[in-house]
Amino acid sequence: MSRIRTAATVTASTVAVLALALGAASPALAAEPTVDGDGIVTIGAAHWQVDEYGLAYGWDAADVYDLSGYIYYPGEFYYDDYLYCGTGIADADVVVESNGDLTITCPEGPFGTTGLTGSLTFRFYAAAESGYLMRQLVTLTNETDAPITLVGDLEAYYYDGYTGTQGGPGFITSSGGDTVGADDTGYIAHNPTGGSVVETEVWAPNGSAPGAGIVGDSHPAISYTADSTFAAGETKYFVNFTNMVIPATQDEEGAAAAFQIAAEQTEEYNDFSGRLVEGLPEGLPVVAWGTTPVAPAPIVPTLANTGSDVSALGVAGLAALLAAAGGLVLIRRTRAAR
Repeated sequence: MSRIRTAATVTASTVAVLALALGAASPALAAEPTVDGDGIVTIGAAHWQVDEYGLAYGWDAADVYDLSGYIYYPGEFYYDDYLYCGTGIADADVVVESNGDLTITCPEGPFGTTGLTGSLTFRFYAAAESGYLMRQLVTLTNETDAPITLVGDLEAYYYDGYTGTQGGPGFITSSGGDTVGADDTGYIAHNPTGGSVVETEVWAPNGSAPGAGIVGDSHPAISYTADSTFAAGETKYFVNFTNMVIPATQDEEGAAAAFQIAAEQTEEYNDFSGRLVEGLPEGLPVVAWGTTPVAPAPIVPTLANTGSDVSALGVAGLAALLAAAGGLVLIRRTRAAR
């Protein structure tokens, strides 16, 4: 049974009012996120599925596109074996965040025979005009007291799949081609006749791949060529994003409109900030993306020395604030009772 809990920032009153299937979610959502025993995440109008390999599929909750329009195993981490999510959702820790996002954290485990320990964490973002966004965080740690060097490239695989095929219409990379190349940082894939959701994959900010030691090829896969050595005790973090836009209609016009939304959304990845870093620790060094922002220290104002008893003034002010808040609660309860 997966461990399902809610973020600590959700208040008890919010939980009681919403009465969500998993415990809590943002009241701004039209429907609460849920996870079933098969690892199928439902968030808004989107379905995602997590299995032992990590993120398995993405598609529309209405099942309009069936298997033909699915996103298929994006960004699987591989060296001599895959990085696993235990046996699937039953081993994962599931959290509904206070803003309606859903976080699934897989258990740590060995990464093949590399000697490294790895883990997968997924964040499924609440619905937005730019589509349904999913972030995959890969954590790889050398827990030994000696360096580990991988002989060969550490790779993430992206499959030609149900949404679109490289080299054909409906597939475009960050550099404008139709086949993933060495300098690419992502691609958009879909069926231009309206037969699929629109899939966007991004593994680095635009233009940063070569400098980060990332090489794309036509598997399609990407190789982290500059990150094959792990010092004793070192941890490295890797992030990639999957975005899904569901066309409003299953025809060429619907496909074109959804593709345009996906194309406009790629500008978000120019800066590793905002919702892209939500839930990540501050100051976390992420391969290719840089370091997550650190909030500035709060400014504490210096009060002028007027001779007044500042502590007494603070207590009086707090008492007044609490009284006002109590009055507001009373008014709301009175209105609610009518």
